[in-house]
Amino acid sequence: MQVAIIGAGLAGRLLAWQLASRGDAVTLCEQHQRPHTGTGQVAAAMIAPTTETIGTGQVSVRQLGLQSWALWPGWLKALQAASGINIAFNRHGTLVVAHPQDRSEWQRFQQRARQLLKAGDSRIWTRADIQAAEPELAARFTEALYFPQEGTLDNDALYRALDACLDAAPAVTRHEGLACHALRADGYVPELEQYFDRIVDCRGLGARAALPGLRGVRGEVIRVQAPEVTLQRSIRLLHPRYPLYIAPRPCGCYVIGATQLESEAETPVSVRSALELLSALYSLHPGFAEARILSLQTGLRPALPDHLPRLTRSGKRVCLNGLFRHGYLFAPALIHQAINLLEENHS
Repeated sequence: MQVAIIGAGLAGRLLAWQLASRGDAVTLCEQHQRPHTGTGQVAAAMIAPTTETIGTGQVSVRQLGLQSWALWPGWLKALQAASGINIAFNRHGTLVVAHPQDRSEWQRFQQRARQLLKAGDSRIWTRADIQAAEPELAARFTEALYFPQEGTLDNDALYRALDACLDAAPAVTRHEGLACHALRADGYVPELEQYFDRIVDCRGLGARAALPGLRGVRGEVIRVQAPEVTLQRSIRLLHPRYPLYIAPRPCGCYVIGATQLESEAETPVSVRSALELLSALYSLHPGFAEARILSLQTGLRPALPDHLPRLTRSGKRVCLNGLFRHGYLFAPALIHQAINLLEENHS
């Protein structure tokens, strides 16, 4: 197939790499010039099918997430072999904790877990379990919930590996600084003056005109390097106002963020947000007091009203959008579905 992919975010890059690996001819168009930091690079890149199911209350999140969880290891292995770039994939699971004053949040979380998950999706840890696995947290928490089938990957390395593979692939043509708007169902892209067998719209918020209800949801993250902290797992700290997640990275680095903000402001992180995030981080582990702040970043995630992704086809045009805060959780499963959709009725 000759396929035009419009939008080179996480989904667009992964789809282009997968199609090129299969022998398809791919034209990848991106409205920004490199280097550009998109939402996929700002994200913590957590793959958390079970804890996100509890947070959203939607069982489909678990189903799509577990499909991606099964696909990521093979994809990362292939990317590393092709690019020579190591992509750290922390598969040690997620630990959910809460301070004593937030006991009501802890009880609600446990109740939702019992309602939505299957036996074996989580384990209750005592202080002795915490002491054995994450000893630096044992002084502050007497119990936790552990979710083994979860992890986080190094998205900086992932993007470098994808770009290296796409730039080297003879079957891939990249256009940067080119915004495409009129994506027609007959396969014609006016900006390229070319017909394609398929067009895939991965523009995210750039597809507002084609997707009623699509909105941007703001996310804020802080990256730190903390030599006095050695957490092995992703951590979620429950709190009624600013629930926190901490995703470990190589070399003693961590990505810290909270839940989404219903705002499309593209301004820098506010002092209030930074203070709340850092105060919650210090309450989790006092060793973060000596951490060095590497960056404070924001990003807008494309979200539909139900917070679930949408994959549709009209003629030769396929639309993949609405990945919200679940880009890394959903992308492999959705791309697998998208390729099947692209192949339908193609000869």
